[in-house]
Order: sequence, then structure tokens, then C-alpha cells
Amino acid sequence: MHLLFNMLGLIFLAPMLEQFWGPKKFLTFYLITGIGAGVFYEGVKYTQTIPLKNKMEEYMSNPNPDDFAIFVGKYVNRPSEELYDFIEAYSENENNSNIIEQSKGLVETVYSRVINVPMVGASGAIYGILMAFGMLFPNTQLMLLFPPIPIKAKYFVLILGGIAIYSQFMNSSGDNVAHLAHLGGMLFAFIMIRIWNKDRRNFY
Repeated sequence: MHLLFNMLGLIFLAPMLEQFWGPKKFLTFYLITGIGAGVFYEGVKYTQTIPLKNKMEEYMSNPNPDDFAIFVGKYVNRPSEELYDFIEAYSENENNSNIIEQSKGLVETVYSRVINVPMVGASGAIYGILMAFGMLFPNTQLMLLFPPIPIKAKYFVLILGGIAIYSQFMNSSGDNVAHLAHLGGMLFAFIMIRIWNKDRRNFY
């Protein structure tokens, strides 16, 4: 469904931008916003994993049941019953070398899963197209599919941008959408449009 709406956005909005810029300039824009979204996503993600890495290293140097439980509670979404049972067993046998080694392995596994999540899709470039359309044709009426009501492009951009920001900060369990990539695509699009149209005064 996510990919479907990405492609619908490309079909509905991209042709006007391609006609306005020409094929080569449009392709340049599309690629830069897509790549820029990925770079932005990875950059922010890297800064967010620094505290996780520090916590992992602290635990490895001083493993104990309390810090393990805190680590799991902070970085594991919906821990399993088996993990809760392990935490309880660890609390009751905190000097057991086998349990300590298992806990270290679990901490390393959590860290690995967080930093090695792949990002796939064209959402960053699509949101870049959306931002460009909203900036170049802010008053153009768009017809939504759900609900079927008209809305000006500038308001549509604001709504989707707001949703992306809200979704990123909410960080809901099970949400596997790279909202940072959406924001990165919009950011790179904003910068490019400002540079390309610095002398333009007429918008539609």
C-alpha cells in the first residue's frame, strides 16, 4: 500500500514538474532528492545510535541485571515472554557466568538490529516532488482520494509534512516507515527550489 501511494504521487504530480523543468532537470531533481533523503536518514540515524552504542559498551564493561533490564526496556519494542523470564532468571542468578554471557550476546544482538535496518523505497524522492509542487504551484487545487475533497497544494504539503514529523517523534511500535527519509526529501527539495527559483516571483 505504501509503494502504491508513492507511485500514485509520482503519476499525479511529476508530469507537471517535468513539463515545467524539462526531462533532464526533472531527473536531476528526482535523483538528488532521493539520494539526499537517504543521506539525511542515515546521518540522523547515526547520531541517534551513538547513545545506544555508549550504553552497550557501558554494559559490556559492567554487566548486571538492573542495567540489562533498563537496556531492554529502552531499546526493545514489545519484549517477549522468554526475555522477561530471562531477566527474572538473571536477577536471581546475577553472578552466573553463563547468564552474564547470554545477556551480553542479547545486548549485542539488539544493537546490531537497530543499526542494520535497511531502507528501501522511493518515498524521499516522492516527498521531494510533493514539496516542489507545493512551492511552485501552491494554489493549484488537488483532489484527494480519501476523502474525495479538493485541497490547495500548499496545504496538502503542510499536512503531509506535519504527519511525517509527528510520526517520526511518536516512533510507534511496528511502524517500519522511514519518516526521516520523507523529511529529508522535503528538505533537499526546499533547498533546490530556493536555489533554482531565487529570482522567480510568480507562483500558481
